[in-house]
Amino acid sequence: YIPTYLGLKERQSALQETYGFRCRCLRCRMESSLPGHLLPPSVDPAECSASTARAALKAALVAERAVMQSASETLLRELAACGLRVRGCFLAPAFQALSQRLAELDWKGSEASLVAELMQETAWAALPGSPAHSYCSSCALAVMAAQHHVCQNSLDIAAGRALAVHSACYGGGRDFWLHRLQGSPAEPYAARASHVEGVSLCKAPGLLCCRFEEALILLQVSILESDSISAINVFMSDSELRVVSRLGDILSIPLPGVLGGKGAEPAISFDRCRRCLSIKWPRAQQHLIK
Repeated sequence: YIPTYLGLKERQSALQETYGFRCRCLRCRMESSLPGHLLPPSVDPAECSASTARAALKAALVAERAVMQSASETLLRELAACGLRVRGCFLAPAFQALSQRLAELDWKGSEASLVAELMQETAWAALPGSPAHSYCSSCALAVMAAQHHVCQNSLDIAAGRALAVHSACYGGGRDFWLHRLQGSPAEPYAARASHVEGVSLCKAPGLLCCRFEEALILLQVSILESDSISAINVFMSDSELRVVSRLGDILSIPLPGVLGGKGAEPAISFDRCRRCLSIKWPRAQQHLIK
């Protein structure tokens, strides 16, 4: 009906004027729970600059934290049940500006990595399964590959995620995806999707981040139905991670075979402002590539 990257007021106005109804979807109800001054404004692509990504991220974090503090527990449980990525929704008004900024950047720089990551987060929240979502996933793969220090498993997961998103958007399988990528910056890395280890990590509900960094593996999980780490239990084996709250299983995912070996202890923390669980543990050094 309308571009879903628009802000709340623009979406509501367009739907009312064109189709004659006021939207009461979960995203609109979530955003309507905040006072207007906390809703991130739309960003004009013509005015994007080096500060655009960080300013958009800061505004989205403020709005996300306000939702966690003021929304009813019923609404938060609804958000958790459907896996809505709250911060990504609040990044949406900057989506076009972020896209413009990425086109202007050298993809080897750290700013390009941040912009591509935020674009992908926005697309997952506000444009899931769309051509824009597929484009963002392919861009994220190409930008990741352009960075100076890349680990093999990060590229594997990025390629597998791009393939999964493309399939959801256009249908078809790997051959169709490879055909559509011909001549694009992501094409040289697409073959990594054929041997993805742990791609299911990226499909898990509530999983905000799965990142393989130089010395550690980082998982971030949205726990909207819990406001304290005391209400969460984390169970880990050599092959699986389970996160359980008072309401039952939140997440159950296979662990990749790149942990730091027997006895590697994870560090677990909980951000009450975002209701986000972070799990970090050492990675096996032999899996790093330059």
